[in-house]
Formats: sequence, C-alpha cells, structure tokens
Amino acid sequence: MTKKLKILLISVLFLLSTVCVCTFAGCKVKYTVDELKEKYKLTSQITYFLNSDGGSFNGRYVKNLYYKSGDMPMDIGNSALISGSSEMTIKKGNSFTGWYYVETDRDGNPLYAYGEGEEKKAYSEDDEYDVTKGMAMAMTEKEFDFSKPIEEGEHIYLCGDFVGDVKVELHLLCETFGDEDFGEIVYDNNGEDVTVKDGEEIAYGSLYIPKVGSGIENYSDRLQMKLSGYTVVDFFEKDESTGKFTAFTGWPIKYPAPDADGNYPNKVLYLKVLKGQWQLVSSVDDVSMMFGGGSDKYYIKQDIDCAGDFVQKMSSFSGVIYGGTEGHTIKNLVVQTNGNTALRNMTSAAVFGKITQSAVIENVTFENVTANFTVLGGHDPDNINFIATEIEDGATFKNVTISGSLNVKLLSETSGIAQITENRWLYGNKDNDALNQITVTEATCTITASNGTKTEYSFNNLN
Repeated sequence: MTKKLKILLISVLFLLSTVCVCTFAGCKVKYTVDELKEKYKLTSQITYFLNSDGGSFNGRYVKNLYYKSGDMPMDIGNSALISGSSEMTIKKGNSFTGWYYVETDRDGNPLYAYGEGEEKKAYSEDDEYDVTKGMAMAMTEKEFDFSKPIEEGEHIYLCGDFVGDVKVELHLLCETFGDEDFGEIVYDNNGEDVTVKDGEEIAYGSLYIPKVGSGIENYSDRLQMKLSGYTVVDFFEKDESTGKFTAFTGWPIKYPAPDADGNYPNKVLYLKVLKGQWQLVSSVDDVSMMFGGGSDKYYIKQDIDCAGDFVQKMSSFSGVIYGGTEGHTIKNLVVQTNGNTALRNMTSAAVFGKITQSAVIENVTFENVTANFTVLGGHDPDNINFIATEIEDGATFKNVTISGSLNVKLLSETSGIAQITENRWLYGNKDNDALNQITVTEATCTITASNGTKTEYSFNNLN
C-alpha cells in the first residue's frame, strides 16, 4: 500500500469514528438561546428598540443581544452605519443619532409611549412590538454610554433616536443664449422628458442634509454627467423679496439650527443650466484660458478682479463671451504679448486681435483693461490698437462696456504709430458699424518714443 493511500484511509476512518461518537453521545449541532446563555455565561442583556419613524431591523423593530459580565456593549446602530451592514436600514430622509434609555415602570419593564388609551403601557417580551398600532417606545433624554462594560445580571432597554433630515429642493433655472429654444431635458422625476423654455424654473429633485456627518458637498460634476448636451453653471439662491439670484457659496451644507418654532425649514437651491457646451469663467486662470483660446463659448459666472495679472493678447476672436442675463465685470486685466516680446514686421496687436464676423460679446463689462505693447518699427496706426485691430461685419456686441488704456513703447523712430491721430488707436477700422454697439466709457493711449518722449491721447466721443 502506498503512503498516499495509507493517509487517505486513516483520514476516512477518523471521520467515520467522529460521526459515530457524536451519534452515540448525542452531539448537538444547534443550541437554544437559553442553552447558549448557560454555556457561555451570558448573564446580561440589552434590548434594542427602534421606533417606526426612522428605520427597521430586518423588518422587525426590536433586537436582543446577550453579554457576559464585563463585556463591552455593542453599538449596533453605529456599526451598521459605518460598515453598511443590513442589520439596520435607515429610511430615506432620516438620520440615526444615537441610543437612549427607554423609560421603565417600577418593576423595570420598558414602557410604550402610547398604549391603549392615553396611558403608557408596559412592554413584555411576549408582546408583539407593533408600531403600526402607535406603540412607540417612551424614550428618555439620557444617552447610553457604550464605553462602559456591562454589569452582571443587567437588562438594559434602549431605543434608537432618529431625526428627520432637512430637505434641499433643487430647481433647474434654465437659460439659453440667443433665440434658440432650450429644448428637452431629462431629469430625475421618473425619467420624464420635460420641455422647458428660457428663464423657466422646473423642479428637478431633492437631497437630504443629515444631522450627523460633514454635510452635503458641491456635486455639480455629478449633475453635469446627467445633463448631457447642457452645461451646469452653478447653484444659486433666490431672494424672494427681489427675485434676484446670487451664487450659493455655503458648501458643505450643514444641518441647520431650528427656527423659533423648533421647525427645520426646507432649503431651496436653483441650478442654472445652459444649453450647449460652455467654458465657465470664474477666476483669473479662467480669463487667461479664454484669452488663450478665442473660438469657444465662454460664460462669465461672476465678477472677476484680475488684480493686474497678465494674459496674452488674442490674435483673433471668433467665439462667444456671455455674462449671463445679469451681466458681469472683468476688471484690472493686463494684456500684452507673450513674455512682453517686441512686435516686429508690421505685426498687429490689440486686446481681442481681429474680431471675426461670427464673434458675439454680450452682457460683459471690461473695466480698467491695460494693453502694453512694445514695437520695434515698421508699424502704421492700423497695426497697433486698443480693443481690436479689425472688426468684421457680422460681429455682434450687446450691452458691452470697455474702459482702460493702451501703452505703446517704441524701440525705434521708424514706426508710423507715432503719428497716430484722433481715435484711430482705439481700433483700426473705426468707421465699422459695430463701433456703435460698444460703450467706451474712458480710454487713454500713451506712446513712449525711444528717447523717452511721451505722446498722450484720450478718448473723446468715439461715436
């Protein structure tokens, strides 16, 4: 007989002998609760109740756990919340806050808050805990301390406390650019297709703010994924007295304090949505990105103070800059060539370069814009300008205001820019009809010759 076969035979004989011993000795595989309590000396007990307003234990509302003297009691609610166990199911719109002692009678029996009639009723383990009959537990305000070991023979009655979460109502604030329809949008109301119009508000869904935890973080990115074909701009609050919307900045949203009547009012946020794909501009870096592109659709979310930061001049602009229905301001921007290099060989330069026929700028103010250009030579007055070197017919400006200064430094005396007159420096083809669509509140031009001599111009009634 081989060694492997011997080992196999011995294993089989051992298994058969074990089965026989257990059979003749009356081995038990299952134990009753009382037998387990006796076997492991489980002399203490905690009965966990859960009133019907916040959750359930696997469809039941009471659970008993048994302990040895000196054991640390289990915070089953806390452990379930952390581990994601199915031991406790929290109803949507509620937060579990902790375990509290249940009120007891003189004999130590826990009491229902409501029994038959108006009087409290004692609970016994023979009862069926039926919250549908209004039998919520009479919970005290004393919270149970799970950090202390349980004592010999204790039977503790606890009830889980729930508080209703504050509801955040979301409304879509729909906005279109131009005359196009907003179109159809799918939102979280049973997947319903909803056709909405420009400026219309529609209910979108809701969130709940838990009393415990860090609150609700900004989740614009998650919503952007759902709203394909549209751009999520931002969350807004509405002043009901004026109807004005302002950007919401209170992230994360925390559980609030109750009002004077002890109520927690719902919070309403408006989610502005634009049709199409837009680049959102809300910082100096975004402004730099916009000047580095020039062909996309840019939505100015808020007023931006560039505080003298430099951006590179545009060579041309053929996109859309839109300040929203309320309009926004970009101020204290400095525009120059990359690295402030000198312009050579009749190179054109202006803040927006050449504005093409497809360009649209609407509801934007450019305040105190400074354009700095250094010129070698060979330039005429149409090459170096403040706003644009050329504006093609078809370009559209609506509610656009610009103020600021053009500073030109000449490195030689061969440049025709030194002989500039009137307002030609503002932009090249000053007779273009689009000029009447731009409001220039104040503008200056300073030309510094190579010998340091300065010639200054100021805007005087461009129209």
